Amino acid sequence: MFVAIGLAGIGRHVGVAGWALWFAGVAVAHDAVFAPLVFGVAYVTRRMPAPWRRAAVIAGTVTLVALPAVLGFGRRRDNPSVLPQAYGKHLVAIVILIGLVTGAVAALNAYARPMGKAILSIVGILLAIWLVFMVIGMIISALKFLIWIGFLAVIAAVVVTLISKMAKSS
Repeated sequence: MFVAIGLAGIGRHVGVAGWALWFAGVAVAHDAVFAPLVFGVAYVTRRMPAPWRRAAVIAGTVTLVALPAVLGFGRRRDNPSVLPQAYGKHLVAIVILIGLVTGAVAALNAYARPMGKAILSIVGILLAIWLVFMVIGMIISALKFLIWIGFLAVIAAVVVTLISKMAKSS
């Protein structure tokens, strides 16, 4: 139903021919420009270490998303509140931050590999101890619950017995 409403709106406001031209243009632009660009970047960066490839993908995606704001698309002279920031400087700062974080991660990975097994073993032992105490706590909690249920059952049996004896005696 919503698809039909959307298609009717496209037909009324945009025109089917204009929409079809735009849709075909996007498909051609993707297949002729964007896909080969992505494959080319993947080919060029295939020998880069994995953290730097990831950083390149993140920085490229951030740049692609921020590019309209950086270029000022939609900025109007009569309304200075539209796109009021220095988006180019912000983009450069974010890309530098991505590079710094990636460098820190790469440095930590280079020096932390020998310690990784020991650290994971210690964390595993701590988690196992925590799990044992949690299970013991759950077992004790379940036993307390069952003891209370048993206590209430004994009280109910005593009350029923007393009531039945009182009913027989009267």
